[in-house]
Amino acid sequence: MDPTYEIGTDENDNAYIKCLICERKSYHSKDIEHRYCGNCHRFHDPHVAVIQVPENSGWTIEQQGDDIKAEYYNPEEDQS
Repeated sequence: MDPTYEIGTDENDNAYIKCLICERKSYHSKDIEHRYCGNCHRFHDPHVAVIQVPENSGWTIEQQGDDIKAEYYNPEEDQS
């Protein structure tokens, strides 16, 4: 099965979900969490995704059951 969505961060470190069917992006945290495309009105399969998050971007993205949680932290404050 081919992926139908991508989760990543843009050049400004904003998390997004991109529907690979209609090519639209959403930056809304609930759309990311529930893998939802408002344009297609589709909930994507949680087991088939492309996740693009650059290292040290400040974003953590993890799957929790069937949901995806995206959180931002300031990597500059994480220097212990």
